[in-house]
Amino acid sequence: LTDAQANRFIAAERFSREALGLAGSESEPFSLWLEDWSVVSQGPDFFPLRLTAETEDGKLGLTLTTQQEPVSHGEDGLNRKGPEPGNASHYYSFTRLHATGDIRVGQRQTRVSGLAWMDREGGTSALSRSLEGWDWFALQLSDGRDLMYYRLRSAQGGSSPYSGGSLIEADGHRRAYGPEDVSL
Repeated sequence: LTDAQANRFIAAERFSREALGLAGSESEPFSLWLEDWSVVSQGPDFFPLRLTAETEDGKLGLTLTTQQEPVSHGEDGLNRKGPEPGNASHYYSFTRLHATGDIRVGQRQTRVSGLAWMDREGGTSALSRSLEGWDWFALQLSDGRDLMYYRLRSAQGGSSPYSGGSLIEADGHRRAYGPEDVSL
C-alpha cells in the first residue's frame, strides 16, 4: 500500500497453516483466508470478490469486479522458465478489475475506486541454477491496453531467453513479447 502523503510504502505478509482453521480455501463459493485476511466471492460466480486485510499500519476493504476473461500468458498459459524439464509455470491475469472500497492508513480512512490487477501463477520448480532472480512489472496504460513483462536475470547480468511478457489490447487480444522485443 503506497501512502503518498507520508512518502512511504506499507507491505505485510503472513504465513500460517490450515490447522485450527487458521488458513484455508473453499472452491464453491470461492473463499480463501489466512487468519483475518480473506478473498471471498460475493455470489454464485467467482466475481465480485471481497478482499479484506488489516495490519496495525493499515487496512484494505475492497470489492473487485470484472467484465473481462482472464488473460493467459505464454503458450496457452504455460511459461517455460528454463531449459530443464518441468521448469515452467501456469500464469494468467485479470488485468482490469474495478476496485471500490475503503483503505485506512494509520488513522486516515479513505473511500477509493479505481483499477486493480490480479495475477495467479503456479510453478513446478524453482528457477534454474543459471538464474539469480527476476524483474516483473505490470502496467495499465491510459489507452486501455495492459503490459506485463518479466525478465529472468542470468548470473552474468543479462536476460534469460526464457524471459517474456504480454501486451493485452483493449479488446482482450494478447500479443506475446520475448527478450528480443524488450530492452530494460
